[in-house]
Amino acid sequence: MPNSTWGTSQAALPSVAGFGNSNGDTLGGETSSLESFYGIAPVAQQAIGATAGTTAATSTTPFGFATSTQANATITLVEAIRAKLIQVGLFSAT
Repeated sequence: MPNSTWGTSQAALPSVAGFGNSNGDTLGGETSSLESFYGIAPVAQQAIGATAGTTAATSTTPFGFATSTQANATITLVEAIRAKLIQVGLFSAT
Protein backbone atom coordinates (compact mmCIF):
# COMPACT_ATOMS: atom_id res chain seq x y z
CA MET A 1 0.00 0.00 0.00
CA PRO A 2 1.46 3.43 -0.89
CA ASN A 3 2.24 6.00 1.77
CA SER A 4 -0.54 8.55 2.27
CA THR A 5 -0.31 12.13 3.48
CA TRP A 6 -3.50 13.75 4.71
CA GLY A 7 -3.92 17.49 4.86
CA THR A 8 -1.39 18.57 2.25
CA SER A 9 -3.56 19.14 -0.83
CA GLN A 10 -5.94 21.67 0.72
CA ALA A 11 -3.93 23.37 3.45
CA ALA A 12 -6.76 25.79 4.34
CA LEU A 13 -9.21 22.99 5.15
CA PRO A 14 -8.93 20.46 7.99
CA SER A 15 -8.70 16.82 6.97
CA VAL A 16 -10.58 13.99 8.64
CA ALA A 17 -8.90 10.61 8.80
CA GLY A 18 -12.13 8.75 9.61
CA PHE A 19 -13.96 6.95 6.84
CA GLY A 20 -17.33 6.50 8.56
CA ASN A 21 -16.90 2.79 9.20
CA SER A 22 -19.33 1.75 11.96
CA ASN A 23 -16.62 -0.60 13.31
CA GLY A 24 -14.14 2.26 13.69
CA ASP A 25 -11.05 3.31 11.80
CA THR A 26 -7.47 2.07 12.11
CA LEU A 27 -4.33 4.01 11.37
CA GLY A 28 -1.73 1.48 10.29
CA GLY A 29 -3.19 -1.86 9.29
CA GLU A 30 -0.15 -3.84 10.45
CA THR A 31 2.45 -3.38 13.20
CA SER A 32 4.98 -2.91 10.40
CA SER A 33 2.93 -0.15 8.71
CA LEU A 34 4.87 3.09 8.63
CA GLU A 35 3.07 6.04 10.26
CA SER A 36 4.05 9.53 11.38
CA PHE A 37 2.64 12.97 12.13
CA TYR A 38 3.65 16.55 11.33
CA GLY A 39 6.13 15.70 8.60
CA ILE A 40 8.36 13.39 10.65
CA ALA A 41 9.77 10.35 8.80
CA PRO A 42 7.31 7.43 9.17
CA VAL A 43 8.22 4.54 11.49
CA ALA A 44 6.67 1.17 12.34
CA GLN A 45 4.76 0.57 15.59
CA GLN A 46 6.96 1.31 18.58
CA ALA A 47 7.46 -1.04 21.54
CA ILE A 48 7.60 0.54 24.99
CA GLY A 49 8.96 -2.39 27.00
CA ALA A 50 8.45 -3.26 30.63
CA THR A 51 5.81 -1.68 32.85
CA ALA A 52 6.70 0.49 35.81
CA GLY A 53 5.38 -2.18 38.17
CA THR A 54 2.14 -2.80 39.99
CA THR A 55 3.10 -1.75 43.51
CA ALA A 56 0.75 0.94 44.79
CA ALA A 57 2.04 4.29 45.95
CA THR A 58 2.54 4.77 49.68
CA SER A 59 -0.61 5.67 51.57
CA THR A 60 0.97 7.64 54.38
CA THR A 61 2.21 11.21 54.43
CA PRO A 62 4.19 12.08 52.43
CA PHE A 63 2.57 10.18 49.61
CA GLY A 64 4.90 8.83 46.98
CA PHE A 65 6.57 5.73 45.69
CA ALA A 66 6.94 2.65 47.82
CA THR A 67 10.60 2.26 46.80
CA SER A 68 13.23 4.12 44.82
CA THR A 69 13.13 1.24 42.33
CA GLN A 70 9.46 1.93 41.69
CA ALA A 71 10.15 5.66 41.27
CA ASN A 72 13.01 5.02 38.86
CA ALA A 73 10.96 2.53 36.83
CA THR A 74 8.13 5.05 36.50
CA ILE A 75 10.48 7.80 35.35
CA THR A 76 12.14 5.42 32.86
CA LEU A 77 8.74 4.40 31.47
CA VAL A 78 7.54 8.01 31.12
CA GLU A 79 10.77 8.95 29.34
CA ALA A 80 10.41 5.96 26.98
CA ILE A 81 6.84 6.98 26.12
CA ARG A 82 7.98 10.59 25.57
CA ALA A 83 10.77 9.45 23.24
CA LYS A 84 8.38 7.30 21.19
CA LEU A 85 5.86 10.16 20.87
CA ILE A 86 8.64 12.44 19.66
CA GLN A 87 9.81 9.78 17.21
CA VAL A 88 6.40 9.61 15.48
CA GLY A 89 5.95 13.38 15.57
CA LEU A 90 3.17 13.71 18.15
CA PHE A 91 5.45 15.58 20.57
CA SER A 92 8.22 18.03 19.87
CA ALA A 93 11.59 17.60 21.57
CA THR A 94 11.69 21.36 22.22
